[in-house]
Amino acid sequence: MSVAEILNSAKGLEANNFEKLYQNLFNLRIQRNGIDLLNKTEAKLLSNINREFDNKKSERLKYLDWKMEFGALSPEEEKESIKLAELYENFSVERLENLSQLAHLRQVPIDEIMEQLGLNYEING
Repeated sequence: MSVAEILNSAKGLEANNFEKLYQNLFNLRIQRNGIDLLNKTEAKLLSNINREFDNKKSERLKYLDWKMEFGALSPEEEKESIKLAELYENFSVERLENLSQLAHLRQVPIDEIMEQLGLNYEING
């Protein structure tokens, strides 16, 4: 089979089977390329996990949340608050995905990875 045929077949897989295929291909790649790939992958995951959410955006979001509690948000501020909250949510999801990948790579539960890295259960920037 060509790569194009494999990719075309993969498009038709259900989500859980696609994930299994991805993990098996990832494991095969590690076996073929050795420990260097593993180290590079871990380093990239750790770098992504240790990134922090932009401090200015975080402070602005906290301020807008505070104003919202008192019903003092203007319509423009409400839009800004929603946009910042979405950015923070996307950041948190990406971080959790990286934690999950690292946990899978090391074959340990995600909460153990978080403990090893000194992270609390509230994944925030």
